[in-house]
Amino acid sequence: MRLIFIRHREPDYRKDSLTEKGIEEARLLKEYLKRTDLGEVYVSPLGRAALTAQIARGEDYALHTAWWLEEIGNIVDRYRLPELQHAYRNSIIEKQETHYITWDIMPSYLYTHPEYIHPENWRNSAISITGKLGDLYDKRTGRLDDLLARHGYHRDGNLYKTEQGNHDTLTFFCHLGIGTLLISHLINVSPFALWHGFAINTSSITEIYTEEREKGTVIFRISRMGDISHLSIRNKEPSFNARFCEVFEDDTRH
Repeated sequence: MRLIFIRHREPDYRKDSLTEKGIEEARLLKEYLKRTDLGEVYVSPLGRAALTAQIARGEDYALHTAWWLEEIGNIVDRYRLPELQHAYRNSIIEKQETHYITWDIMPSYLYTHPEYIHPENWRNSAISITGKLGDLYDKRTGRLDDLLARHGYHRDGNLYKTEQGNHDTLTFFCHLGIGTLLISHLINVSPFALWHGFAINTSSITEIYTEEREKGTVIFRISRMGDISHLSIRNKEPSFNARFCEVFEDDTRH
């Protein structure tokens, strides 16, 4: 079985749509995907992901809107615990809000709190408790597991079981946060490890296959992650959207 996660093109967050560059990225993606069987296609209800799917392959596939692919919102109340003032200090400087998204935190906070990287203990972290992230994780990954079960793959602890494997394909047009959260479930790691360990760019493709090396026992394994080769072969500069400053003095996001 193959799973394909496609992040929406460069977004216009204010309009929940795409920038002009994002629309161009979607058209280049369409040319690239002509060679790819997407199987069943599931799409986030948010405009930027839905428009990406419509431009990229909408006329060739039925697009199934899935609420559980919607991006994770600003769920963490920074006033609930004192340590969150440090965790979100750059976000607070940039924009004064009460609630922030789970992953826009400072590396000096993340990596001095090892519970965030632990495959289970992240659930007991300050951000997870304050934002009720564990409940969100279980609801969203539960819907993914329900879909996989309909294709013959049933979650069993940290593994999947099948009576008869197959070569079905499922494609998901979604977002950085929820996409990597779902992938973390498939490979049994903390979502924080993927949120901060990988810059999954806009217009990128992540491809995951099952491996059934023992009859009936299955794992999911990533074959490529955040691939933007469909842009590089056209000499198109990727969006900086997924990244922060390479050097502190750079005039890019801190």
